[in-house]
Amino acid sequence: MSGTVNTLRRISTDILGLRFKPGLQDFRKFALEPEQLHIGATMANKTLYVGNLPYSVSESQLTSHFASYGATNARIVEGRGFGFVDVDSAQMSLAITERHQTDMGGRTLTVNEARPREENSGGGSYSNNRSGNSSSRRW
Repeated sequence: MSGTVNTLRRISTDILGLRFKPGLQDFRKFALEPEQLHIGATMANKTLYVGNLPYSVSESQLTSHFASYGATNARIVEGRGFGFVDVDSAQMSLAITERHQTDMGGRTLTVNEARPREENSGGGSYSNNRSGNSSSRRW
């Protein structure tokens, strides 16, 4: 049993990537205990984008709004009116169908599957060349 426990602790530290962080004196304090690993449990979650949130909404309110879909880990982007919430992957389509275009705090929500952030080239072009001649060099 002791060998299994040590193996599980080593795996948990490898998963978290804590073993290789420079300056970390005791990585074991961050290691998961065997009962925390939930080996064999399915943890398939999908992240939903929730837009047009009331600015007064809290993360706990957002989680409870999506609780019937297995909501966990709500994150609100402060001052921007949107957030993200993780739901059970089997319930994602139902959550989108039932919560998209519904009211929350007087605002109509937009609910979609979250997509990775796209790389932005910085928008528009800016040139420090005021002469209009792009071939001339400044120095």
